[in-house]
Amino acid sequence: MASRNGNIRAPSKRSRILLAATVLLVTASAVGLGAGRMRTSRVNAHSPSAPTPAECMDHQKNGQETDTDCGGPACPRCAASRVCVRDGDCASSVCIHAQCREPSCTDGVRNGMETDVDCGGGLPCPGCVEGRRCEGDHDCASGTCGSWLQGLTSEGPATCR
Repeated sequence: MASRNGNIRAPSKRSRILLAATVLLVTASAVGLGAGRMRTSRVNAHSPSAPTPAECMDHQKNGQETDTDCGGPACPRCAASRVCVRDGDCASSVCIHAQCREPSCTDGVRNGMETDVDCGGGLPCPGCVEGRRCEGDHDCASGTCGSWLQGLTSEGPATCR
């Protein structure tokens, strides 16, 4: 960046952080990490296009964070065993007794690598039953993943048959 007198100055810390967040999102998109697959990034968990506020990166529990630098309405979601107030504070979307929990195949939430609620995505979760969301044959108990329109997924998510 050039200053008024024409000298070049180094980018600010905020600019470097925003650039790093942008690179992370672009990289995640390029390798196919979609919604639900990248919940612990350093971007605002509630508005992915918005940068993470500085209070969410200062190594202190402050503002509306539920634990240090995570949770609340503006910070990234918290990892397992961190303090939470509601499910939305946690990367797994599971907050029990004020503590974020690891995703499991019995928590009633589509999280972790699951393709639908508590099924698909490979071990340890079971294959999904007919009509449940899938990304490949391996996600289905029947071994067959396709859409209700004979394999055309442009009309909605593919489901187990």
